[in-house]
Amino acid sequence: MAYEKIGIAGTSASGKDTAADHLAELGYLHVSTAEIIRQEAQRLYGNEDQYVLRKVGHELRQRQGPAATCLLGLSRYMEQRHLYRGVVISGFRAVAPAQAIRDVGGVLLAIDAPPEIRYQRQVGRARPGESRSYEEFLAFEEEELAGTLSTGQDIRGVQRISDVQIYNDGDLPTFLRQVETAVGLDTSTAA
Repeated sequence: MAYEKIGIAGTSASGKDTAADHLAELGYLHVSTAEIIRQEAQRLYGNEDQYVLRKVGHELRQRQGPAATCLLGLSRYMEQRHLYRGVVISGFRAVAPAQAIRDVGGVLLAIDAPPEIRYQRQVGRARPGESRSYEEFLAFEEEELAGTLSTGQDIRGVQRISDVQIYNDGDLPTFLRQVETAVGLDTSTAA
């Protein structure tokens, strides 16, 4: 039986949105917590620099609670639940929103990939405000992994509570099959 509520967490450029977009093709609503924060950053500060995104995420959690991004995603889904097979919320970097998925009976996937591959993916997608060098990429990521930031990022903490960990080393068909299996889908019968 397939999960109705799915959370996808992981390191930067590991394949979170690729997995979520694939599930959207199979009938799920995809809500990106990163997109929620990017929209808010543009509205409040006029840019999407990585440090601004951290600040905005922190401010959102301060105003609406530690699981704000997840709860916003779940709320969007519940308003249009009849249109979808379920919801996939991607982009978690903090424990509270990740735990919120588990608290509503959902499954939490943690995705990772080699840092060299992830950096090349980040360069390829060319989002504004992302790291300009491999060294900057590694330094920024270490801050998010460590769980010591006042802004709440704790990717290792999220990985520890995840139900399934998937390593996305570049073989897309294998990766997507692992995602399908993790969420209980048999795509041979999926609509």
